[in-house]
Amino acid sequence: LVGKTIASRSRVLEKVGEGGMGTVYRAEHCLMEKTVALKILHSSLVSSKASLERFRREIRAASKFQHKHVIQIYDAGE
Repeated sequence: LVGKTIASRSRVLEKVGEGGMGTVYRAEHCLMEKTVALKILHSSLVSSKASLERFRREIRAASKFQHKHVIQIYDAGE
């Protein structure tokens, strides 16, 4: 995905890490011209309703959490 623009918003700059649910990239938000972290769910999990719901729960929970050492969620999509 490096070099691609996702959802007309985020240009992927480099892969940062990978876990059980997805891959995290450093990206640039095209409109805000700001560096962001972009998590992409593994393609093998996209067709699983249970995995998608787990990912949505993660987004909702993390978006309510604020701490100076935790990345703030500004956007989500499918």
